[in-house]
Amino acid sequence: MRYLSDPIKCLREAARVLRPGGVLLVTAAPLLSLNGYWLVNRLAPILPFGHLVALRQFFTTSSRLRHQLRSVGFSGTQVHGVYFGPVNWVERLIPRLLPRFLKGWEPFDATLADCEALREFSNMFLVRTTRV
Repeated sequence: MRYLSDPIKCLREAARVLRPGGVLLVTAAPLLSLNGYWLVNRLAPILPFGHLVALRQFFTTSSRLRHQLRSVGFSGTQVHGVYFGPVNWVERLIPRLLPRFLKGWEPFDATLADCEALREFSNMFLVRTTRV
């Protein structure tokens, strides 16, 4: 959903084509992600950032996602955080260290990303919801 300026239109269409009880899986970009993409996304069109592309993306919160999905006919929405760590920045800034970094980091990453208190800071939301 990160590329949709108006996700409601897309979610309405998903609700229309799914039969009752049908499952919808979507990903979305957290507004508070620790990778700082929301800030880079806002600054890239006006400031040069090396090879970063000025591509408009849209960010959200888990509560906003739940509200949007409920408003178009979904229920039982589960929002999970996916990868927490600064993997993207390590890969860009010091790519040679990425394999060693991942080896030490990955055992903790899934737990941190989906911890309820930290989920808003993860790098991606994975959403599962059911058509009423």
